Amino acid sequence: MRVAREIISFSQQEMQSRNFNVLKEIGVKVGKLSCIDPESLRFAFDMLKKETELSGTELKIETVSIEAVCRSCGREFIIDEFVFICPGCGSYEVEVRKGEELIITHLTFE
Repeated sequence: MRVAREIISFSQQEMQSRNFNVLKEIGVKVGKLSCIDPESLRFAFDMLKKETELSGTELKIETVSIEAVCRSCGREFIIDEFVFICPGCGSYEVEVRKGEELIITHLTFE
C-alpha cells in the first residue's frame, strides 16, 4: 500500500506542477529483487486511486529480470529461480546489474 500511495502522491504533484487535469497512464518498472509483487501493487493502486483524480488512470507495470555478471569469468546472464551461480564457470562470485528497480518510467497526460 505504501508504494502505491507514493506513486499516487508523486503523480498528483506532477499533475499539479505541470497544470494537467487528466493523467491517462503511469508506467512503472519493478525488479524481481525489489520485494514488490506486481499484482499486489496493481491491486493497492486500483483501490487507492478511486478516491482521487486518478480514478481513470491505468498503471502499466513492467517486470525487470535479474541480470548479473560473473566476477570470475565475465559472463553476463539472467538469473532464474534465484540461483546466483554463474552458468559458465559455476562461480558464486556474481554481481547483480538489474532486477532491484522500482522506477516510475513515464506519466502520460491528456
